[in-house]
Amino acid sequence: MLEQLHLIGTGKESAGLGIFDKILHHEKDTKDLPASHTADRPPTHAPGASTGAPEYDPQSVTFWIRKGHNHCSVGESTEALTCYEKGLAIEPDHADLWVHRGIALGNLGKCTEAIASFDKALALDPANVNAALNRGVALGAIGKCEEALGAFDSTLKGNPDNALAWYNKGVALLLLGKQNEATGAYEKAFEISPDLPVIPENILTMLNKSAILENIGKNEEALQALDQALSINLKCTECWIRKGRIFRKIGRHKEAIWEIERAIAVTPHDPAALEELRITLIGLGKLEGAIWAFEKAIEINPKDPEAWCGKGDTCFQLNNPTEALSAFETALALDPNNVPALTSTADIYRKTGEHERAVEKYDTVLDVDPSRAHCWYHRAICLQTLEDYKEALTSYRKAISLGLDDADVYYGEGVVLSSLSWHLEACDAFTKCLGKNPKNAVAWYNLGVVLERIERHEEALTAYDHAVALDPASVASWYNRGIVLEALGRDEEAIKSYDHVLSIDPRNEHAIFNKGVALEHLGKEVEAIHAFTRALDIDSRDKEALLAKGMALEHLGKLDESLHCYDDSLSLDEKNVCAWERKAEILEKEEKYFEAAECYERAISLDPNLKEAREGLSHLQPCLSIICKKTQKNPSGWFTMEMLFKNTGKAFAYDVNLSVPACDDVKIPKTFVVASGQEKNVVVHVLPGAKCRDTVEICTLYHNGMGNNYEQKLPVPLVEQDGVERPAPL
Repeated sequence: MLEQLHLIGTGKESAGLGIFDKILHHEKDTKDLPASHTADRPPTHAPGASTGAPEYDPQSVTFWIRKGHNHCSVGESTEALTCYEKGLAIEPDHADLWVHRGIALGNLGKCTEAIASFDKALALDPANVNAALNRGVALGAIGKCEEALGAFDSTLKGNPDNALAWYNKGVALLLLGKQNEATGAYEKAFEISPDLPVIPENILTMLNKSAILENIGKNEEALQALDQALSINLKCTECWIRKGRIFRKIGRHKEAIWEIERAIAVTPHDPAALEELRITLIGLGKLEGAIWAFEKAIEINPKDPEAWCGKGDTCFQLNNPTEALSAFETALALDPNNVPALTSTADIYRKTGEHERAVEKYDTVLDVDPSRAHCWYHRAICLQTLEDYKEALTSYRKAISLGLDDADVYYGEGVVLSSLSWHLEACDAFTKCLGKNPKNAVAWYNLGVVLERIERHEEALTAYDHAVALDPASVASWYNRGIVLEALGRDEEAIKSYDHVLSIDPRNEHAIFNKGVALEHLGKEVEAIHAFTRALDIDSRDKEALLAKGMALEHLGKLDESLHCYDDSLSLDEKNVCAWERKAEILEKEEKYFEAAECYERAISLDPNLKEAREGLSHLQPCLSIICKKTQKNPSGWFTMEMLFKNTGKAFAYDVNLSVPACDDVKIPKTFVVASGQEKNVVVHVLPGAKCRDTVEICTLYHNGMGNNYEQKLPVPLVEQDGVERPAPL
């Protein structure tokens, strides 16, 4: 019976033996009892019985009452019951004996029999206060709390100053979950009788008194009541447990452990003591000690799945997932549908990165109990990690539908929606998250990201402003803020954002690069080049930085340096369309038209729709093309161009470098026709404004880019036409 007393005020649902801890074991002074109930009245003795002092006469009711009380005071309820029943065998109509018998039965957990005993007492003495009060408590013990409350209210109608009735009314109200009303009843009881002097100071009554005092927050007074009980019996395990619990609740953990250890010393295998010890040790972070307590509980009952689960949870807190899983497996072997064990097993798999196995376990839990919102939530996290975004979204929304109205759930939903590119819905989810927790800097950041993706830049900027206000060290928030400011054309502010990134992470090449881009937008090419150079110092293979630096150098007219940057970028990525196009423009500026045309053609081959490259190539054509038709008329001794058409019937492209004596300032036309050989075409690239003389030097011949190189001297006689010397037909 004592073992159960700690249930008072703990909020546990069990009402078994311990419910009689709430019984005020009131022994009225004989002077207060009606004559018919006085234990000291002359008893009826059996013939031949001893006529000595009744308290020493086994044939007297008084003897058995006193002996029963002695047993009851030290918690020996079975022996007390035997004594009371022997007394009733002598005097069956003794109302108080029926009350005492009922109390003993109640302490043994036999509540129905106890109620019958109290009913018998009330039938004999309808005004018996103890019978009425204890009957009410017994009714509460079997869940009939409304009837119990009615019994106490009836008592108080006739005697509103009855502290015991107020006390027990508080018990009934507490059992009905009416905490505030219960507290009021307890306070009324102690207002009437601050020390409850009508209650004899034995172990049971002191335990009950301590429970009520603890419940109304009077912890020091509760400890004093327990000390009084221990002064009667130092081996009262329940007293030590209760002292330990109170010390734990008020933060005096060392004393709590000391008190519980005293309880364990008295009763080494007391489950309640071991449980309180585990709670206290876990609260203090002394997990190894808690595991010892769980193992002790397992020694007492190896088939207790709760003890195995507790050990598993504690092992996992000690970063021992293997031992934890072993404990949970044992719990599941004892109870295959043990939801806490299944859930904890799934949690371990999730936290150790075994997400597929975790999902399997969560599915098992949800098959047993589909209403567990947190399991749906954790299942969603695993599926999100596995990139099964649609199934993850289903789980998040299931958790929400089950009432998990939590910021973290909405945040996870937003991340999944963003991953599915459902940006408007993601905005709604992040907004709900921030409605629950407006100080979530990461949620503000992610809201900014999705707003940026749908080009709501002003709103994205506001989100990033919130993010950096809450977390000034967030590199990502400052960096994205800079990008949005650039998109809004606010380059000066963007540069400040990038500078903030660099104050946190000086080698952040992305911030350095973007700062360079913003500087170039502002026309600050020199500073931009410095930024791009810094980025390349960090990563010399950054093709984007090479390209950007080349463009900045080009704007400054440093074409050779710019061309070098483009070549370096193309050496890293020969499919960089922009680099080919920019290189072509520089070569065109340097009047290297053939090379420029080749670069334009490479750009177009990579991106046929690249307008700039097509326009550039078209612009070059008038400067490049001389259409040559071969005929069969080849004057003797002249160079024939058959080799130029070997193995092909397609056009060739090659450079022609022309020069004339200084005295001759005749310019050749951009296009002329040379007749020779078969009907084939050849394109000769001629520099505009070049001079001509009797020899044209063909420096390099390209066969469709295949790299076939030739060197030839092509004699070209000059003829006078309209007073001007021009190359003669071949």
